[in-house]
Amino acid sequence: MALGISFYPEQCLKNIHRSSKCSLCVDVCPTQAIDFKTTSPRLDSIKCVSCGACVSLCPTDVFEVKTPLDEELICFIQNKTKENAHEIVFACEHIQTKKPHFKEVPCLARMDSSLLLSCLTHTSASVKLIHGQCEKCHASSFKTVFEETIVRVKTMQPDAKIKLYNLDEYVAKNDEKIEGITKNGHLRRRMLFSLFGRKPASKESEILAVHSPIVFKDNRYKQRSFKKHDRFRRFLTLMQDYVSLDSIIGIKPTIDPLKCHECSLCTKVCPTGALGINDTKAFCIDYTSKECITCHMCEDICFAKAITFVPKSIEDMLKNTPIKLIEKEELYQKEEEKVIIFRT
Repeated sequence: MALGISFYPEQCLKNIHRSSKCSLCVDVCPTQAIDFKTTSPRLDSIKCVSCGACVSLCPTDVFEVKTPLDEELICFIQNKTKENAHEIVFACEHIQTKKPHFKEVPCLARMDSSLLLSCLTHTSASVKLIHGQCEKCHASSFKTVFEETIVRVKTMQPDAKIKLYNLDEYVAKNDEKIEGITKNGHLRRRMLFSLFGRKPASKESEILAVHSPIVFKDNRYKQRSFKKHDRFRRFLTLMQDYVSLDSIIGIKPTIDPLKCHECSLCTKVCPTGALGINDTKAFCIDYTSKECITCHMCEDICFAKAITFVPKSIEDMLKNTPIKLIEKEELYQKEEEKVIIFRT
């Protein structure tokens, strides 16, 4: 079976600097297909079931589901908006539905909050997420992932019409049968083999990895944008007249000036350029909130533990001008070299 995930390990935070503590993809992977046994992330092509959970959580687009691509999902959402559809439905592909108004995804865990928020822009349609019998699937723990995503969406949009259904609930509500899983919840033979009939991983498994980590002094990923972050900002920009700017939507870094050693490592490893040195005589670090993807790289790299995270509001996210996180006058000036003469 061809791997349904595109893999760009050079964009991984651990590849940018090994001090990163990010392990979101490893924690969420249901088959332990991802590991960090080397200085770079590795993806086992046989273990991977292409569910896409890693795609929704990774802040730097290391993973990308091939079917459907993000662009296909956005196009589907836009078409439904133009049609003034009363509902936008995403369904797990394992229910084998043939309903034309459904959009199948490998797993609902693949739907990150920025995609769901895109459904709620300029439309009154309700969003429905249909899952099958998750407890019988390889992704038995993913129902909590779906629920947490919905909570995040409703934090942004309290009036959002979005709901998670299991197959039986949706069938009962709409008085129809969807092919794939019967009303009794029994898996079809074909689906059972598709979930559990995979070959076990072996030494012959194709390990996809990159071999040379990026040196933080030459960070090629500064000033680049990431899909989920861009979608999220677009939603907030469009909806700023309808949502409270005081709403807490995340966290932002803050620097303790008493602990800071002025090493500026945090600015060198920031993958988006959200942190930068201000070109002044004093030591000054600027922070641009709209660029921050909350990857915690700056916090992980700070050996003085001077960086912590505090709540961030929508107003912070929409600010285009950088703010000063820390500003210190030069306390240490180069002293003139002293010549010491020893007489014998």
